[in-house]
Amino acid sequence: MSFAISSVALSTVGMFTSAIGARQAAKSNQLNLEGQAIIADANSRMALAAGQAAAGAASAAAGVAASNAKAKAEDDVVKLMKKGAQVKGAQRASMAARGLDLSEGTPVEMQASADTVMWDEIDSVRADAARSAWGYSAQGSAQAASIMAGAQAQAFNYSMEAGAARGTAGSISPNAAFGTSLLAGATQVAGKWYALYNTK
Repeated sequence: MSFAISSVALSTVGMFTSAIGARQAAKSNQLNLEGQAIIADANSRMALAAGQAAAGAASAAAGVAASNAKAKAEDDVVKLMKKGAQVKGAQRASMAARGLDLSEGTPVEMQASADTVMWDEIDSVRADAARSAWGYSAQGSAQAASIMAGAQAQAFNYSMEAGAARGTAGSISPNAAFGTSLLAGATQVAGKWYALYNTK
């Protein structure tokens, strides 16, 4: 009989130990989920920051490429002006060597024609540079927008993950786990007590 009572007493101690373990496990699970939510929030912020940095770099690179296109065009313009001056100088020297009056008639028309050709080429170079610069800027803007859209989607996913972890953590009640475990254990202990006293 004393062995049976000791067994029931040990079951009672086991019941309380199990209930305390259930409470600790629930609390540990809750803390783990809250930690996951904090990490997911940090990942969300980092995804946005990385996206902003990458988008800024894409925009800056496009700006540099556009500036380079314009600068190259202006270098080409200087070369065209020098070439135009050389052509006009050669024309003037040739016409002067032939004894032509450079201030009227065909010599003036030829030099005006050389100026027209030169300025047409300069306008063409500048227009090409403007198109290239616009293309680089548009490409940079599109790339930056794409990068930011991806970063925002990733940040949103992390935020959802954080929300889900917090929601699950909020639904865990260590005290309810303790009570449920205690109730289950009490049912078993009561069954043993009942069996002990009904065997007489």
